[in-house]
Amino acid sequence: MKKTFLGVVLCAAALWGMQAVWASVRSVDTTSENLISKSDFTEISSLGDYKQEPLMFNEWLMYHDANTDKDDNAVKIELVDDATRGQVLSFYGRPKSYYTSYVGQRIEGKMKKGIYRLTFWAKSDDGAKIKIFFNTTDANNVDQNRYMVAKEALADEATKAYYGFYDQSLTPEWKQYSVEFNFTQIAKSLYSIPWTDTEESTADDLVNVVLKLQGGTSLKTYLVDDLTLELIKDLSDPSNENLISKSDFTEISSLGDYKQEPLVFNEWLMYHDASKDKDNNDVKIELVNDETRGQVLSFYGRPTSYYTSFAAQRIEGKMKKGIYRLTFWAKSDDGAKIKIFFNTTDANNVDQNRYMVAKEALADEATKAYYGFYDQSLTPEWKQYSVEFNFTQVAKSLYSIPWTDTEESTADDLVNVVLKLQGGTSLKTYLVDDLTLELIKDLSDPDEPKPSDENLIKMSGFDDADFSLSLETEPYVLNKWVTGKDEVKDATVSFAVAEDADRGKVASYTGKPYTWYSTFFAQRIETQAKKGIYRLSFWGKSVDGGQVKTFFRLTDNSNKGVNRFFVKETGKPSSLDSKFYGSYQTQSLTTEWKQYFVDFDFTKVTTNMYQFTMNDTEEATATDLTNFILMFQGNKEKTTILIDDVELTLIKDLSDPDEPDEPVGENLVIDPGFDVTTTEDVTPTDKVWKTETGIWSACRDEYETNQNIKVSIKDDATQGKVLSYEGNAASWYTTVVAQRIGGTLDKAIYRLSFKAKSANAGVVRLYTRCTDEANEEFINHYFVKANGAPSDPDKAWRGVYERFSVTETWATYQVEYDMTQVSDTQYDMTFNKNVFAATESERTNMAICFYNDKADSEILIDDVQLVKVSDIEDIPVIVKYDFEEQSVPTGWEAKGSELALSTDHYTSGVQCLEWTVNENNATIEFPLGSDGMKLTSRNAAFFNIYAPAVTGNVIYVDFLNAKGESVKKATLLQNFKGWREFSRAYNEYENTGDETAVRVRFTYSIKEGNAAGAKVYLDNMNLNSTVDGNRQYPEMLAKDIQFLNKANASLLGKYAYCEEVETVEPTPEELEGVEKLRNATKRTPTANAGLVRQIKKEIDDLQMTRNADGTVKGKQIVAPKDVDATFLTDLSKKVEALAAAYIAGSPAWVVDAFPMWIDLIIDQGIFCHFQGFTWSRYGDVRDVPAGFLDAMNAYTEDQKTEICKAILWILEANQAYAPYETVVPGQSSDYVYNCINNIITSFVQIPNDAVAVKGAKATKALLENFSSYIPGGGDVLKPDGTRFHHNTHYNGYMYAYTTWVNALYTLKGTCYQVDLESYEHLKKAVVSVYFMATKGSDHLCANSLAGRHPLLGGLGVLTAHSVLDQLIEVGGELKGTGIDTELASQYNYFTMTDKYDGVPAFNGEGFYQFNYSPIGVYRQDNWVATMRCPTTKFWGGEIYDKTNRYGRYQSHGSLEVMYDGERGLSGVPTNGKNGGWDWNVVPGATTVHYTSWKEMMPNKDLSSRFDQYSLTTNFAGALPWKDCGMFGAEFDQGDSWGSQRFVPTNLKFKKSVYAFDGLLISLGSDISANGEYGNDMITATNLFQTLDSPVQKQLLVNGAEMAAGSEPKSLASTESVRIVNPVGTGYILPKGHDELVIKHGEQSSPEETGENLDNPAVVTAAKAYINHGIKTADKSYEFVVVPAIDDAGLATIESKVNSGELYEVKAKNADMHVLNYKPRNVMAYTLFKAAADLNYGYVKAAGSEMLLMEQYKADEKILYLSVCNPNLRPKSDPVWGWSETETATSLVVTGEWKLADEMEGTTVTLPGDGTTRIDFTLAQGMPLYLRLIDKNATGVEMETVNNGLKVYTVGKDVYVLNVTGTMNLYDLTGRIVKTLESDGNTQFTVEEAGCYILRTDKETVKLLIK
Repeated sequence: MKKTFLGVVLCAAALWGMQAVWASVRSVDTTSENLISKSDFTEISSLGDYKQEPLMFNEWLMYHDANTDKDDNAVKIELVDDATRGQVLSFYGRPKSYYTSYVGQRIEGKMKKGIYRLTFWAKSDDGAKIKIFFNTTDANNVDQNRYMVAKEALADEATKAYYGFYDQSLTPEWKQYSVEFNFTQIAKSLYSIPWTDTEESTADDLVNVVLKLQGGTSLKTYLVDDLTLELIKDLSDPSNENLISKSDFTEISSLGDYKQEPLVFNEWLMYHDASKDKDNNDVKIELVNDETRGQVLSFYGRPTSYYTSFAAQRIEGKMKKGIYRLTFWAKSDDGAKIKIFFNTTDANNVDQNRYMVAKEALADEATKAYYGFYDQSLTPEWKQYSVEFNFTQVAKSLYSIPWTDTEESTADDLVNVVLKLQGGTSLKTYLVDDLTLELIKDLSDPDEPKPSDENLIKMSGFDDADFSLSLETEPYVLNKWVTGKDEVKDATVSFAVAEDADRGKVASYTGKPYTWYSTFFAQRIETQAKKGIYRLSFWGKSVDGGQVKTFFRLTDNSNKGVNRFFVKETGKPSSLDSKFYGSYQTQSLTTEWKQYFVDFDFTKVTTNMYQFTMNDTEEATATDLTNFILMFQGNKEKTTILIDDVELTLIKDLSDPDEPDEPVGENLVIDPGFDVTTTEDVTPTDKVWKTETGIWSACRDEYETNQNIKVSIKDDATQGKVLSYEGNAASWYTTVVAQRIGGTLDKAIYRLSFKAKSANAGVVRLYTRCTDEANEEFINHYFVKANGAPSDPDKAWRGVYERFSVTETWATYQVEYDMTQVSDTQYDMTFNKNVFAATESERTNMAICFYNDKADSEILIDDVQLVKVSDIEDIPVIVKYDFEEQSVPTGWEAKGSELALSTDHYTSGVQCLEWTVNENNATIEFPLGSDGMKLTSRNAAFFNIYAPAVTGNVIYVDFLNAKGESVKKATLLQNFKGWREFSRAYNEYENTGDETAVRVRFTYSIKEGNAAGAKVYLDNMNLNSTVDGNRQYPEMLAKDIQFLNKANASLLGKYAYCEEVETVEPTPEELEGVEKLRNATKRTPTANAGLVRQIKKEIDDLQMTRNADGTVKGKQIVAPKDVDATFLTDLSKKVEALAAAYIAGSPAWVVDAFPMWIDLIIDQGIFCHFQGFTWSRYGDVRDVPAGFLDAMNAYTEDQKTEICKAILWILEANQAYAPYETVVPGQSSDYVYNCINNIITSFVQIPNDAVAVKGAKATKALLENFSSYIPGGGDVLKPDGTRFHHNTHYNGYMYAYTTWVNALYTLKGTCYQVDLESYEHLKKAVVSVYFMATKGSDHLCANSLAGRHPLLGGLGVLTAHSVLDQLIEVGGELKGTGIDTELASQYNYFTMTDKYDGVPAFNGEGFYQFNYSPIGVYRQDNWVATMRCPTTKFWGGEIYDKTNRYGRYQSHGSLEVMYDGERGLSGVPTNGKNGGWDWNVVPGATTVHYTSWKEMMPNKDLSSRFDQYSLTTNFAGALPWKDCGMFGAEFDQGDSWGSQRFVPTNLKFKKSVYAFDGLLISLGSDISANGEYGNDMITATNLFQTLDSPVQKQLLVNGAEMAAGSEPKSLASTESVRIVNPVGTGYILPKGHDELVIKHGEQSSPEETGENLDNPAVVTAAKAYINHGIKTADKSYEFVVVPAIDDAGLATIESKVNSGELYEVKAKNADMHVLNYKPRNVMAYTLFKAAADLNYGYVKAAGSEMLLMEQYKADEKILYLSVCNPNLRPKSDPVWGWSETETATSLVVTGEWKLADEMEGTTVTLPGDGTTRIDFTLAQGMPLYLRLIDKNATGVEMETVNNGLKVYTVGKDVYVLNVTGTMNLYDLTGRIVKTLESDGNTQFTVEEAGCYILRTDKETVKLLIK
C-alpha cells in the first residue's frame, strides 16, 4: 500500500490549535487483499524472533519473556501438526501482560482508514481463550501503546467501555471466527477506556501495524490457523452527508449483534460481555420510548473496558482525511456520562487499537493530554452536544497521550470506521438520539492516482482460452493464456478452463506447485509498457479456502522468460533496508466471486522470488517493460481457485518525459535495405574479414562446425530485397554478417535497429565490434549496451550483445549502445573489471555484427539502422599533476602550511609535492579547471600520498562546489608509513550522486598531543581518472569504509575493526604473557646463498639511497597491478634469504643493502596493492608470510612493526577485533589451518608492548569465536562434535586441527589462553574424529566419511597423536590438573597404549550420534559400524573434476563395518588405488546399479561438479541410549547441481538400523525408482563389498565356502540366509526377502578419476546385494549385521532371529518402523511423521517425526524414554544460509506418570483418561532422556534418606555425599565427561551448562547445570 504524508494537513490542524474533529467519509468499494502473510503457517518451519535486528516484516514471529511468564502464567508457543489442518500455531497459557509473551506479525506497508475484518480458524480442547489485538508502531517501527479498538456486540453507549483487544472462548472443534477492527480511531490502552480517550488514527498508526496473538486462559492451549485480514469498508473518501445511518433510531426495532457473521454495516449494533460487565460494571443497552423524542437509545452502566460492552455502528466506506463534527442529542436523569469513540479496523473489519483523537476544548498543545474518546456529563434535559474529531491523526490509546504520540492516519484507518457509544458512569443511565457525522473540512490528498482506461491484457477472460498452449512453445505465443507443468514434481497439481454458473468459462487451478516456475497458467503480454505503477485486478473465488499467487516474470529480447520480476508496490516497506516478499502477491479467496487488486511498480525489478530489500532492486529497462509474462498459481495444497476477468492498468505514469522519441543523427549504415548487396557479397569467406567500410560481408571462422550455413539476399513479398541467414553458427564469432561503419563515431548513445521475421522461430544475435589502432583488424573489444546494466558495478551481466526471438511477421527490434564504453568479453562482465573507456581508434571503423542463434531456422533481416540518439557529456581531462615542473603548480594556495617540490620521494618522475604543516587545520586549495568538473560514477580521483611516519593525524579532502560547499568528502587517516594510492570513484562517498566541483581542499587535522611540522608528500595526481576496477583501498580510508565498493575494500573492511579498538596501557600479567609469546614465536631465516647471489643485480638496479631524514628512495620494485600472490611469495623467499645473509654478515654488500631494501619495500606500500588470498590456496597463504616472518630477527624495530602490520593486513587478521556476529559467519577451517600461527606471530612480534597486548587479546577472541558452535552449514564446529567444511561434516579437512590445537598450545599458560568452554568445544570435535574411527596406531573411518577421496586417504584420521598430546596439556593447564585426565584416558583407549599412567581406563564402546552429518556410530570390541544418509543440507558424496567421479552413492543409507588393524582387515583397497571397486555396491546403501560407468558420472564427463543431496527430505540421523542406539533415514534422490547432472532415477527409500548387543538390525521400506534410464539397471540394497587380501578369511554362505571364481548365487526368498563375508562380518536375511545376489570373483571398474574408463582395473572381490527389481516400487527389506562373528556363532543368532526370540518387527511402512528388541524389553520407533493410535508399547502418540526408544523396568517401576528428532528442520537464514529450528513436540504414554527428574522445558499433563502427555522441545538433533515414575510416588528411590546418595548443585559446583568408589559423569550423548574417585563426600565443577547423568556403582542421578 502506498504511503502518503500530510504536510499542509498538519500545519492546518496546528493553526486550529489541533482541535480534534471526526473525519467523515462516504462508502466506497474496497479491495480484498489478505494482509497477513503465510496465513496458514505451511510456508514456515519455525517462528522468528520478534526482537531480532533488523526487524522482520510479514513473517510470523514470537517473543517469550520466560522470566515473567512462569507458574500460572507459563507460556509455550510453537508450531504443531494437527491431524485436520496440518501445521498450525499452538499457544499454551496466559501471559502475565500484553507485552510479555506473544506471537506477532508486522504487516508491512500502509493501510487505509477503514473497517477491517479478521477471520481465523481456531480450536481448544481444554476451553482456552484466544486474545488478539493490533499494535501500531512509530516511524522506527517500535511498538507503541496504541491499539485498534476491537468490537464484539452493540451496547448502551452511555455506560459502555472499550477495549483494544478481542478475545474469544474456543470450542474443541475447529471453527471459523471473525471480528472487525476500526482503523480510523486509536486507543492507548488495551483495557477498558472511555471513547473520549481514543484518538483519530494517524498516518504512522496505519504503517506497519502489528497483529499480536496471546492466550487468554492460564494453563490451557489453543490452536489457530488460516488468519485473513481484509479491508471490508474503505472510509478514506468523504462526502458531506450524514454518515450515520438511521441516526434517530426510529427505523429500527432492535439492536443487531455486533459480532454477527457476516458483519453488518450502517446498522445500529451492540455487544455485551455479561461475564465481565457485572456488579458495579453492570451494563444494559436497549431501545426505549422517550415521551419527548420517541424511540431513542438507552445505555445503563459503565463497562469494565472499552471493548466489553458498547453500542456501535460500522460506517461503511472510505472517509477522506479531514475534520468531522459529531452532533447528538442526549440526556441523563441521574447524571450519567456518555462516552464516544471511533475505532479503526483492519482489512477484515476487525477493530484495531487505533482511535481518532477527541478533544473537548482548545488547549496548550505543549501540556495538554489528548484522548481517543470523548465523554460528556449530561443534564436531565435533552440537549444537543457537538464534538469534532480529526481524521488526519490517530492515537493508539483511548487514554491520555501527548500530541506527539499521535500518528498520521493512513488510508486503512479511514475505511469502515466504527462509531462506538458507551456509558461513562457506573449504575447510571443516559439516552441519546439524532446522531449526525459530517465532514466540515476536507484535508485529503488530491493526487490519488486513477487507473488508465487501457487494459494491457489482451485476453482478459477465459472464454477463448486454450490451456493446451505452452509457455515454452516457439515461436512464443503472445496475448493468449498459456500453461506450464512439471509432471514429476507436480503430479497432483492440475489446471483447466472450467465452466462456472455465474461467470461462464474461468480458469481453474487445483493444488500448490513445487516452486514458482514449475506449474502455472500465464499470459505473455505483448506491449512496450511505460514506467509507472500498474494495478492488477482479477475476480476470484475458492469454495475450499484456496489462495492465489500471482507475479510478473520478465523476458529478454528474445521473449524468453528470465529470472527478473517486477516489484510489488502493495506492501512495499518505507525503509529501503527492510526485507519483504515483494515479487509476488498471495491472496486468500472467499467462497463468493470477488474482485481483488494489487499494485506493481514497473520502475523496479528484482532477481529474487523470495525476500529482498528495495536496495537490492534494479531499475527496469526497456527490455523489462517489453512482452513480460503475467503468471498465476495456486498457493495451497488440495484446494481449488477460480480466476476470471484479469486486468492490468496504469495508475501512475512515472516515465521520463525527456526521453528522446526520435534519433538526432542520420543512419550510418550503407545499403540498410540490402537493395545493392548481392548474395555473392554476403556468402561467407573463410577466415578473411573484408576491411572495406560501408559494405555487407560475411566471414566463416576456422572453428565453425556447421558447414551448412547459408547467407544470401532474397526477395520478400513485403520488404523486397532482404538478408537471409539459414542455420545457426557454432559460436558468436564463427559465421557472422557484418558491416564496418566508416569514420569515427561520436561519444554518444547510438541506436541499432532492424526489421526481421522468421517462419521457424529464428533468433537474431547482434553485437558491435571494435578495430585495432590501424582500423583494420577486429579486436576483442565490444561496445557496451546503454540499458540494462546492474546498479552494482561488480554484478555480472551480459552487456555487449542482444538476442531477439523473431516472430512470423515483420517487426522492428532495437538496442542502444554507449560508444564511450567497451568491454573485453562477450560473456559475464562487470563494470569494475571488464569495462573501459573507448578510445578513438575503437570508435573508428567499428562494425555491427549479426548471426542466427537458433538451429534449423532462418532469419530475414531488413532496414538496418545505426543512428545517434543522444550525446554523452565528455568529461575533459583537466586536473592532472605530475609535479615535475620547476615550481608549485599555479593556483595552489596553502594556509597555515607551506608547499614545495621535493626530490626525496616520488612515485613517477624524479620529484613530488611536499606539504609542510605548521598549524592545526592547515589547508591547501586549488581549482578544478576554469569551469569546474563533473564528478560522476564514471570518473575517479587518483593520487599517491606519502607519510614519513605514522602520526595518528587526519587529512580531509573536500571537493567544493561554486558556493564553497563540500559535495564530496574523504577522510584519510595518517595510520601508515610510506606511499599509498588514493584511487576512488566519485560515487563512493556519502553523497553518491553526480555533482560539479570547482575546487579541491586538503585539510590537515593534528591529533591532540602531536606537534606541528609534519610533512606529507603528493605525487602523480589525476582527479579525472578512469575508475580502476582492480583498485584496492588501503588502511588510510578505514573511516570511509561504509561508502566504498565492497569488492575493492575487502581487506580494508577487515582492517577497519582495529581502528575502533583503543590501545591501552598493559598490565604486568599481560606484558609477561606477551613476552612469553614472543619467545614462543621467534623464527630464524634459512640461508640460501644461491638466491642471494641471484638477487644482487636486482637490488643494485633499484639505486637505493638514504635521504637526510633517514628515509629511503629508489626505483619502483614492482608495478602495483603486478602485486599478486606469486610475486609476494617470490619476494618473501628473497627477504628470508637476504635476512639470513645479513645476520651472518656475509656477503658484505648485504649489510647495507638489506635494511635499505626492507625500508624501500615498506616505503612503496607494496602490500596494499595485494587483492587478497583465496584461503583454499594453501601454498600462497602459507608461503607469503613465511619468509617475511622468518626474517624477523634481521629487522629494525620500525621494520618489525611495519612488516607485522603488513602480514596482518594481507591475512585479514584484524577481523579479530570485529564482533562475534561479524567474524563467525565468514570463518573457514582453511583460514584456521593456514593463517592462525602466522597471525599470532605477527600480533605479538610488534615491538610496541601495548599494541602487541592488544593483538594478543584479539587473537584470544578470534580463537574463542572460531571455537563457538556455528548454525547451519557454516564452518567449523557443531554442538554434536562434527566439524564442517564445504557445507557438511568433513573429516578430510580436519588437518586444520593440527594448527588450531598448536595455536592453543602456544597460548597455554598466558592470560591469552582460550577459555575452558572454547577448549571443550575443540576437544569434543577432535575426539569425535576418533570416535568415528578404528583404534590403534593407524585409524580408519567409513568410506561414507571420506569426502571426495574415496577408499584411500579419505578413510584416515589426519590429526597425529601428538595433537592429542598438546590438547591434553592445554586442558590440564585450564583445569589446573596438569593434564586433562579424561582426554588422556581416551588417548590410551584410541591408541591402544598406556602412555598416560594412572588415569582411569576409558571404555569407548557404545552408540554415538552425529546428527549434523548425519551419522550414527556403533563401537564394539575391535570394530566400528557407521551409518549415514544425505539430506537437503548435508551431502553424502562430493564429486570434483577427476575426483570421486562415481561417488554419488557414497552415503545412500550406508552401513559400513571397519576393523582395527591394517586396511585389508576391513576389505578396502590396500594398494593405494581404488580402481576395481564396484561403485554401485556401497555397503548398506540402497542404489540403482549403473551398467555404464560413464552414465554414473555427472554429465557423463570427467569435470562436472556434483554434490549428492536429497531432493526434499531432512529426516536422517541417530539416537544413542547408553550402550545401544538406532539410526533412521528418509531419502529421495536429487539429480541436479544447478542443472540436471544425471538421468533421474527418482530413487526413494526409508530405512532404520537398531544396534543392540553387537547386532545391527536393518529395516527398509517404501523403496522405489523409476525414470527414463536403462532397463538393465536394477534397484538394490547392498549388504557388503570386500576386496580380497591375504589377511582375510573365507566367504561362507549358509556355512559353505564360496571360493573366489565361484558362480554367482541367486537365492530366493523362501528360506533365511546367513553369510559370513571374508572380513568376518555376518549377515542374516530372514525368509521373505527379495532375490539375494552373492558374488565372489573378478570385477572391474575405473579409478575414481574416471581417466581409465576404457581400461578399467580388475580386482577380486566378494559382494552381496538384495535385488529389488528394475524400476520398482513399494519394496522393503530386513537383515541383521553381526560384526566379528564366525559361522557357528552366526547360526546360533540366526536361529533366534527366525524363532522371534531376539526381536519382532511391529511396523515397517511409510509412516514408521517399529521394532521390539526382546532381550532388553526395548521398543524402538522410527517415526517419519507424527503418529497417533500406537499400540506397540507404552507410547500411544507422538507429536512429530522422531527417533524414540522406550523401556519399562518392572523392578525399578520406571519407564525410560529416549527421544530425538534428527530432522534439524532447516530454514533459510540471511546470515548462515540456513539455520536449525527446534521441534516442539509431545508424547502420550499409557498410565499416569510424573517425571522422576525435574527437567526444564518439559511438562507432564494428566488428561484423566489413564494416559500421560509429555510436552518438550527437541533441538539440534540432540537426545532427550526421560524417566517416568508413578504419579503417586513420593520420591526417586536413588535419593535415600539413611546415609544414601545425596547430590546438590550450587552454580557449576556439584556436591556428592555418601558415596564411596568410582563415579562417572555422562553428558546426554552417553559420553563420559568426568571420572572421579570418592571416599565419602566429593565436590567437583562442571564447566559447560547442560544436562548430565551421574552414575555410581549402584545409583544414578540426573543433574542440570545452569
